[in-house]
Amino acid sequence: MTKLDFNKERLYLETKRYLGYQKGEVTTVVAELIKDALQEVTEVAKPRFSNRCFPLVVDSETVTFGSVSTKSAALAENLKGCQEILVIACTLGTGIDLLIRRYSSGDMARAVVLQAASAAVLEAYLDEYNEELKTEYAKSQKHLRPRFSPGYGDFDLDSQGMILRLVEAAKTIGLTLTDGGMLTPTKSVTAVIGISDEELECERTGCMNCTKTDCTYRKDGC
Repeated sequence: MTKLDFNKERLYLETKRYLGYQKGEVTTVVAELIKDALQEVTEVAKPRFSNRCFPLVVDSETVTFGSVSTKSAALAENLKGCQEILVIACTLGTGIDLLIRRYSSGDMARAVVLQAASAAVLEAYLDEYNEELKTEYAKSQKHLRPRFSPGYGDFDLDSQGMILRLVEAAKTIGLTLTDGGMLTPTKSVTAVIGISDEELECERTGCMNCTKTDCTYRKDGC
């Protein structure tokens, strides 16, 4: 995957959202912190991806693929009509963790902004990767559903470990899970993407697939 041609305005707004600023302007100090943090994150990030495709069976609220069988009404709805599933993992690498750790001991404000900027950059890389996958599968008249991560709706966060094993993430991209269930490096994501013969008229992405409607970070959709 080539390095993103970043939409700086979008990343700035997304970082503000992750910091909890839903509307209005931030102070000049915060604005500069965000811009500096985004610059540092984009310089340090080394995004890596791993994916594998598996046959998919959706039976009522039970979703089965590879060695995984999980019960999730939200995931089953997202994958309705799909015959296969892409299992993906992504990380920005250990450099981001080191960067945040360096500031955490002496400049907590900058460390907090770096956390938010890293989340925004990770999401941007995932969106770009998603578009590349869509283009590739469209060549075979296949359509991809919006990616769906453990933790969305009732898709159990514990499924992350199974996803990592399916894509051999430790070996392919250096992504593992701690005994406490945390991804390491921390700025990483696991997700699944349904593959269908039919294209959806309206894609329910990210927040629209989550039942937590009072979340501070929720985004509106179609």
